[in-house]
Amino acid sequence: MTAGDCLIVIPARYGSTRLPGKPLIPIAGKPLISWVVEAALQAEKASGVVVATDHPEIAEVALAAGAQAALTSSALRNGTERLMAVMADFPAGYYLNLQGDEPLVNPVDLDRLITELHSNAADVLSLCHPITADQAQEPSRVKVVRGQNGRAIYFSRSPIPYGSSRFEQHVGVYGFSVRALATICQLQPTALEEQEGLEQLRWLEAGLSLQLLSTQTPNLGVDCPEDVAPVEHMLKLRQIKALLCDVDGVLTDGRLWYGPEGEELKAFHARDGSAINELRQNGIEVALVSGRDSLALRRRMAELGIQHAVLGQADKASACRQMAAELGVDLHACVYVGDDSLDLPGMALCGWSFAVADAPEVVQSAAGSVLSTRGGEGAIREVAKMLLVAKP
Repeated sequence: MTAGDCLIVIPARYGSTRLPGKPLIPIAGKPLISWVVEAALQAEKASGVVVATDHPEIAEVALAAGAQAALTSSALRNGTERLMAVMADFPAGYYLNLQGDEPLVNPVDLDRLITELHSNAADVLSLCHPITADQAQEPSRVKVVRGQNGRAIYFSRSPIPYGSSRFEQHVGVYGFSVRALATICQLQPTALEEQEGLEQLRWLEAGLSLQLLSTQTPNLGVDCPEDVAPVEHMLKLRQIKALLCDVDGVLTDGRLWYGPEGEELKAFHARDGSAINELRQNGIEVALVSGRDSLALRRRMAELGIQHAVLGQADKASACRQMAAELGVDLHACVYVGDDSLDLPGMALCGWSFAVADAPEVVQSAAGSVLSTRGGEGAIREVAKMLLVAKP
């Protein structure tokens, strides 16, 4: 490893105060630390990934996920101290300290930080992204206030700045030069740091500069038990490669209309059509599974270029298996959108499921998420927004 390399170090302490054993907690089928390692390994500009931990089982999981691992003392107080403890065995010119509870970090942002480390004059580099006023109320989301030059003024678990309608959440990843780490290792804990539980406040009090790069990738670390479910939701949505959609009651409002010659008429929402096109442009295929068939439906499919469908079949489980095989994707990488009890078998088979807002209670209870939009009123637009936001 040469002095010009940038190594990603993931500190992973077993004895988390808010969530003991946090790195090993299963999320979406894998230990938390595995997701963080997999994201780090996708950073093309990094020279390697090392998990610095105080627990042998965490080290084993890290090795299995493809990282290197180093055992460090359980007496170390924070992630930066754990990084510095492995520097002698893993020398590099620059380091990224990626917190072991940040599975949603975007590898593209890691590469941005590595590139910026070689040219930015700040002592430390990190990331932030905008959040809503409601999200800012959550203590697990660390807020940051930046000056006009993009450098941090203060970090807090409280909503800051007071009276604002615009807030930014800090992402737990730091870029350091060896020179900056040499300064940081001489610093002692401060009262503000201990009060907020945020080590970066020590650096600010010592006069170090901390540059924040903006990202649009939403992020939520696993800081407490309540964070597990929303993070798992995001991770599952990230794995989606195909959307399987019912028609009546989802793409339409479920009412059946007949023309003067007895032909079946349907009303589709234009926003769903644009959402389907956007999903396909972003690599998520769309297939229809409907218990009914009609000329109106086939015309809409032709307009949107939808080539994959099972029509006139009430067995939604078989329809889903057929579509997954045709698309060449695993059912766990499919999301199902339904509105009635006929959709329950399909919803149960797929990796995630949505129910429209006006679905019966039994369907809403079985769904992974319930939409705020009724069938036929743009429900797929709402689904598309969530899927595209979740993509790294």
